Amino acid sequence: MDSVSCACEHDGNTVSSACEMHEEWMQSQLASARQEIERLMAGRYRVAKKEDRTCDGIVFMSKHEMEAYQAFRILEKHRAIAKLELQVAYPLYAAKPKPDGTFEAVQFSKYVADFRVTENDGTIRIYDAKGHATAEYKRSKKVFEINYPQLRIVEC
Repeated sequence: MDSVSCACEHDGNTVSSACEMHEEWMQSQLASARQEIERLMAGRYRVAKKEDRTCDGIVFMSKHEMEAYQAFRILEKHRAIAKLELQVAYPLYAAKPKPDGTFEAVQFSKYVADFRVTENDGTIRIYDAKGHATAEYKRSKKVFEINYPQLRIVEC
């Protein structure tokens, strides 16, 4: 266990029984806090074991994403969709002002789509397997849809 210095008043050579009790109490509080942090972090992401989220030799970020992949593969196998692509990166751009008053497009990030599906009629759809939409994801989605107005992200 970590050592905790005591704020009790005593001489440097002798430790009072009250101080020993204080240190024991502090150690128990630290242990409880560590356990609570571990409990919260373990439940925060809830990622399944690697073998439970692997299909066709691909390790997915979540079991939910793997199940979406399996559903798309069935559609592709039965020719209900023309093409399935995984982890397709789209650069995201912002307008940077130039000294002459015009703007230039500058890549500042990228959005990686879980799935890009090409329908039989050529329509492209972007799918993202989200268990929970984070604030970062929501921002990226807005910027993506500004950069690519012909495409929409569908959460599945």
